Amino acid sequence: MPASLYPKMTRERSERVVAGVAAGAARHLGLDVKWVRLFFVAASFAGGFGALLYAALWMFVPLSRTDEPVTRQRLSPVNVGLVALGFAGALIALQVSSGAGATVVFVLGVLIVGAVIALQAYDRGTGTAANVAALTLGAVLIIAGALAVAVL
Repeated sequence: MPASLYPKMTRERSERVVAGVAAGAARHLGLDVKWVRLFFVAASFAGGFGALLYAALWMFVPLSRTDEPVTRQRLSPVNVGLVALGFAGALIALQVSSGAGATVVFVLGVLIVGAVIALQAYDRGTGTAANVAALTLGAVLIIAGALAVAVL
């Protein structure tokens, strides 16, 4: 069978900042990961499209399979800043486009942070107490956010 032009897209374990979506897309498309991350951030300010696309790819693109242990990489301030900027852009776009109040946007932000914490812990597995604690924290934030949205 001939080799494909592009490798199958998977979420990368080694270069992940949140879920490995940008690193996987960069490898798949043959681009530098910084350009893919910048695209997601910029698109987050466009009605939240970047955040929605990232979330959809996180749900539907499988995590890369590897037999070697995954070493935890140190997050650079630039990558953390890009994540924060993309998150803020999505929330600002939500508030501007929907006219929702700051309280509603804050509560949705808490819910989203809980979902990210829980999904990252789920990706890592429940083999350690730290991952179980992170999964529990994420679930508590999700439930609290959902209850707050229901009350508002």
